Amino acid sequence: MNNTKINAAQFIEAIKEVAKQYEVSSGKIGDIIANSIIKVYKKSKEECTLFCNVDVDNGTIEAYEELKVIDNMKDGEYDDFFEITVDDAKQFGDYKVGDVCKRPFDVLSSKNFDVKDMRQIMQIVKQKLNEVNNFKIYDAWINKVGELITAPIEKYDEKNRFYLVELDEGKNFGFLSEKECIPGETLRPGEKYKYYVKEVKQQSRGWPIILSRADAGFVKKIISLEIPEISTGEIIINRIERIAGFKTKIAVSAATTNNSFDPVGICVGPKGSRIKALSEQLQNEKIEVMPFIEDKKEFLINAVGARNIEGLNFIPAKTEEDAPHATLVVAEDKLAIVIGKKGFNIRLISKMVGCSIDILTVQQAASSNLEYEPIDYSKYNVQKTPRTTTGSYSHHSTNNMPSRNNRLNINDYMSNDELLSQFDETSHSNDDIYKNLNVAKAPIHVDNNQDVMDDTLDEDFDYENADFGDLESEFADEINDILNEENKK
Repeated sequence: MNNTKINAAQFIEAIKEVAKQYEVSSGKIGDIIANSIIKVYKKSKEECTLFCNVDVDNGTIEAYEELKVIDNMKDGEYDDFFEITVDDAKQFGDYKVGDVCKRPFDVLSSKNFDVKDMRQIMQIVKQKLNEVNNFKIYDAWINKVGELITAPIEKYDEKNRFYLVELDEGKNFGFLSEKECIPGETLRPGEKYKYYVKEVKQQSRGWPIILSRADAGFVKKIISLEIPEISTGEIIINRIERIAGFKTKIAVSAATTNNSFDPVGICVGPKGSRIKALSEQLQNEKIEVMPFIEDKKEFLINAVGARNIEGLNFIPAKTEEDAPHATLVVAEDKLAIVIGKKGFNIRLISKMVGCSIDILTVQQAASSNLEYEPIDYSKYNVQKTPRTTTGSYSHHSTNNMPSRNNRLNINDYMSNDELLSQFDETSHSNDDIYKNLNVAKAPIHVDNNQDVMDDTLDEDFDYENADFGDLESEFADEINDILNEENKK
């Protein structure tokens, strides 16, 4: 950009042309341009003073520096950043020694601002226009947090790995980080998808409407569409936890005790049809529905599956702020089932129940002299094969475990019992389990406050400190194109 060939009116008009989408008043645009000029000026002259006024309607930029007028010095030694001789000051007005001289500052002169400075000015203008616009977006969208929307993908930013989603017929855009997508899915520009409105930021350099397809709320909204009894309030979703792309666990109950239907069966649907329809919208993510139980101990046993546990040591929470703690004692061949891939299953259960959990094998419990309560399998209508243990307690049953072929097998719905029927228990040794967990072979501990994420994925996108410089440069490039066209004329 050759600044000496551009006048203030052209410069302001170019910014106005590109800023039309922001619907900002002329006075506000003028203030933003003036403050941007001063900010760039201060980078090189931090302690100096520059005043700037931009009249957008008249297309003028007036700027001046304040300098202290000093007596003429023969040796010429003075600080020209802050001072000006009285002879030099007289060309700008009737100044005398001790006055403050207002020396005009030509913003569009390459002597004062080079190409890099001008680009920085325009990038700051872009940021500030975004902030002003985002306050309006916040007011319009804050009440939509928690809703499900459908909209097309506008573009994908490969550098920062996020999608822009077109909203309000192109007036606004939603921000969808790659981390908020379902792992393995590819979203194509121009195609419409469903999103969960996760958050609306009040102040933002980028796009304040934060969307998600990985949040548990996304599943909760979709399942209410697939299951009318949830949308009408006959069935309540009491708990929901999710690891996108792996599994969602949902605990449900009937709205009233008078209802005679089974809420879990209603959610699963005939032959698993309802859960299958939901799973297909989530890249075939496994959906597990279970009954909600107020008693945390019973809820935990049901969530893990009584048949998978040999015993339990349960310590209730001492205060409302504390969480209960449980130590599960399991047979070694059930360890993989209880823990799940990369520990996801037990972590989801921990969050569902709101309980920190330790897992010990029967042998580990015995070696640590852990006292635990054996599971009363008859209470949970579970048949177990006889097992001899060396733990503090042991439980024996004369009943044989039912064959896998006799177990319920609903496609795309995996309760704890069905998980057993689909899991090849011989394919994972205990060593394999710990190897997959990437931890030393030792007792497992899970805190319900622990983040549940696949450690193979990248860190969350740092929205607040993201580098949107490329997009801001596009704004500057558009202005340059307009100015260059004016120059050609």
